[in-house]
Order: sequence, then structure tokens, then C-alpha cells
Amino acid sequence: MKYFALLLVPILAISLCSQCLAEVPAGVFYKVIKSERVESGVCALDIEINKKVDKIGLAGLADHLRNREPVVYEDMCINFYLEGEHLANGAWAVARFSPELKVKVLGLSLEDEKKIMSQSLPIAGEILGQWLNELPHLGSLYTLIRHEKTYSLVRMFPDGRRDISSLMMVSEDGRQSFAEAGDAQEGKSYQITTHGDLEIKIGERELMTLSPVHSH
Repeated sequence: MKYFALLLVPILAISLCSQCLAEVPAGVFYKVIKSERVESGVCALDIEINKKVDKIGLAGLADHLRNREPVVYEDMCINFYLEGEHLANGAWAVARFSPELKVKVLGLSLEDEKKIMSQSLPIAGEILGQWLNELPHLGSLYTLIRHEKTYSLVRMFPDGRRDISSLMMVSEDGRQSFAEAGDAQEGKSYQITTHGDLEIKIGERELMTLSPVHSH
């Protein structure tokens, strides 16, 4: 009996740990945007979450979502989108059971965002807005700054790199629009929408739309 009692403790601990891992992280709310299930044992979910979490939190949420399914799929892919982000920018993170769970943050991780937000701006001026680029491998903070007669766009990266562009204001549809100085026709242009988003274009081609920092 003593031998079986010793075995029971680690088995019970593993069971309890699995239950804890399958919990939704505190303060996180989610909704299902899209779901696809096929008879071949494949399931794909698009999930919107209200805020970023670390990989452990994503793993717990992924386990929670899998446990809600009536069957266990051989291949289950969960795409996570941030609330307020544009779906066209792609998923912020992906969790996949095939069958073991693997979690990958594609955009700007919670840790990297904290690194960027803790940095000081390299130049002074009035801040007109800040936006986070959540695209894979492009994670950065955009800050639009107004000086006495000019404007600057500062991009800051988690590794400490900084890029500063000189901008000039141009007229476009009555909205605040800015273009790279000396190349207003073919260079990048930046327009602040009525919702506070930052639209980035090259010529007439739209590259991306970034959400303001306060919406994260």
C-alpha cells in the first residue's frame, strides 16, 4: 500500500497542474471570430483577446479552448488576434496542437512591448500620437512628433534601435496627412484617421494600418 501511495502523489500533482494550465489567464476575455472543423480531425479557430499575455498564458488559453471541444482533434490551430487590431495585419500569436502544443508569438510580444515603452524618446517635441506595429519581425513603436515648424516620425525597436524620419504636412481629404520630406509623391505617407489609426502608404498603395497605443 505504501508503494501505491507514493505513486499516487505525482500522478495527482500532474492532474492538478494540467487543470491549472487549462485556465483562462486572469483579466483576459476572448471571443471566437471564426471556427472551422473538418471530419479528418482538423480544427482551426480565430480568437480575439482583449490584451496581450505571455506564452504561459497563451498555452493555458489554448488548453482551455481545446478542452471545450467535444472531440480531441489530431491537428488544432488557434490564431490569436488582439482586440482593436486590424485583422488584415494577421494573427498576433498562434497555438497549435499537432498533437503536442507549440505556441509562437508572431507580433510584438508582451515582454518586447514593455522594453519599447520603457525607452525614452531620442528627440523632444509635442507628441501627436503613438502606434504599435504588431506585424511579424516589424514590431516597433511609432511616435509622431511636432516641432516648431517641422515634424518627425520616430520608430523604436525592442533591441534599442531607433529610426527617425523628417516629415512635412500635406493636404489630403481634409485629414492630418504627412509625407517624407523631399519625396511626397513616391515616398511613404502617413495619415491619421478619424478613429486615431495610422495609415501608412507608399504612393497610392496602402502598406498597413496601425492602432493607437491607448487601444492595447
